[in-house]
Amino acid sequence: MVIARFRWVPVFLILVVLIIPLLVVGAAQTVIVDFSKYANGTPVTALLEPNMIFTSTGGVAAVDAGNLFLNAVGTIEVSLSVPATSVSFPYWLGGLCAASGSIELFLGGISVDNTGIPVCVGGTFAQAVTFDHLVISTGGGGGTQVLITGPMTFTFPDAATTVSRANAQFQPGDGRINHAIEDRAAPAAIYCEAHGIQVRRIDPATSIGIDPPAINLFYEEIEAAGVPNGENLLLAENDGVALYRLTTGEFQVNILNANTYEYKWYIFVWDQCPVPSVWYHLAN
Repeated sequence: MVIARFRWVPVFLILVVLIIPLLVVGAAQTVIVDFSKYANGTPVTALLEPNMIFTSTGGVAAVDAGNLFLNAVGTIEVSLSVPATSVSFPYWLGGLCAASGSIELFLGGISVDNTGIPVCVGGTFAQAVTFDHLVISTGGGGGTQVLITGPMTFTFPDAATTVSRANAQFQPGDGRINHAIEDRAAPAAIYCEAHGIQVRRIDPATSIGIDPPAINLFYEEIEAAGVPNGENLLLAENDGVALYRLTTGEFQVNILNANTYEYKWYIFVWDQCPVPSVWYHLAN
């Protein structure tokens, strides 16, 4: 009996060791974008959500009474820094009933799903396919309107696997936390200093940080502000650099990148100071 128990325990432990990692790897992360938390009139480009950049073409796209609204022929687009595996949201497309619209999903620039939606009809779009870009299009002339009438729900793979990408780094040697390969041409250097968070603009002619820092925020000020509920909180803004505390507890820096041939947003997100364990780009 003693021998039997001695043999059974290792077998049980082996089963536990084998099964538990499978359960963990299979985990998924659901992200819900609730437009009701934004003030009426908030433009689509000002929506701040982890892993996402909202843009639009044509007409006016903004939050209206808890809906995301596009009034004209054009698009509402969502770009993801990490591919999602599914998305769902309720919609209503109105205006000219002879017009039409579409919802298209892309992965790496290649269309993976294109769903036509008739105008003057509401419904729920739901698709389980891997994608990194979503485009809602309206067409058929002036007067066309589209509303996303409720929260958008995205499903991402396990967060531990999605944020461990971009291991390749460059080493500027100054302690900045944004030092991946894609940060070589970043317009700012971000630091978790002993006293707080510091953001320095980079001089594009010399690639050297500009003094004084655009943002120099003490940890005491950050703790006093706390983690926001409902809407992301602007902690500091100066010289075109904005530092936010997200409702997730993460930090986000937004800056318009004039170092490139065209003006583009540079958006960097990280989880904590003094040593980030999770970081990613929403735009670069």
